[in-house]
Amino acid sequence: NGTEYSLDSANIGNLKGPEFWEAVTAVFQECQRVLKPGGNFVIISKGCTRDGKYVDLPGQFKSTMEGLGFTLRDHWLRQLWARSFWRNIQKNKSPESWDENLDYESVMTFRK
Repeated sequence: NGTEYSLDSANIGNLKGPEFWEAVTAVFQECQRVLKPGGNFVIISKGCTRDGKYVDLPGQFKSTMEGLGFTLRDHWLRQLWARSFWRNIQKNKSPESWDENLDYESVMTFRK
């Protein structure tokens, strides 16, 4: 059942700080290892907020991928058609600190 997996403390999405980045980097390194030269890797991600400030998660993924030798081929921003319940509360509660980047997801294609 998907619910148990998403709640599992070993799920990368549930990790924080250095543990998160170690796990993500290990996944990216394994993709680098198994992809053929010229192979493509696509990341779809969104930024988030920590302590009321925008965190550029797509930008951090890009830096990590480039640090592993991948080359960015294309980057698109796709406007989200709807915000989550929690994002709406966040924007309504603090409109002055709302970062418009939260209304988009990033699609990046990298080549090995």
